Amino acid sequence: MNKKITAIIIVAVVIFGAVIFMQSKNATQKAAVADPKTMPTQEEIKDGDDSKVVLGVFEGTIPCADCEGIHMKLTLYQDPKTLGAAGYTLDSEYIGQPNGNFNEQGEWDYLRGNSKDPNATIYGLNLDQPKPEQQYFLKVGDQGITLLDINMNPIKSELNYTLMKNP
Repeated sequence: MNKKITAIIIVAVVIFGAVIFMQSKNATQKAAVADPKTMPTQEEIKDGDDSKVVLGVFEGTIPCADCEGIHMKLTLYQDPKTLGAAGYTLDSEYIGQPNGNFNEQGEWDYLRGNSKDPNATIYGLNLDQPKPEQQYFLKVGDQGITLLDINMNPIKSELNYTLMKNP
């Protein structure tokens, strides 16, 4: 009987310790990820879904080789607890092309630096996919992002590849 009570107490202490450890670990991870400048507001919660918030909606028209331009609307979502990436939606309209509307969803993540700027903030889309399916956007100030090439470098062109953040 005494051995059973001792075993129960040991199991209870181990479980209690594990719970405290996990809470401490989660608090440390949140503190490491949270950046007060990018904390989402309650208004940014999309359709009452508190599992993700809108980091930003970026919109603009970029050049197109065989159409009048590609109107893009990129919405980046983040987890409100960890502020980590939580998916994206990209709506693209190839202007003047029949059946030129495309909608995609996927995963994105923060990347740091490229060959031009080691401190650049880059949003990488579809990083879990083969290289040709990945896209990269350079954060430009607080209001814009610019499409980068497949190697995360600026596109060598005088044309505009910038999408601006919707208010």
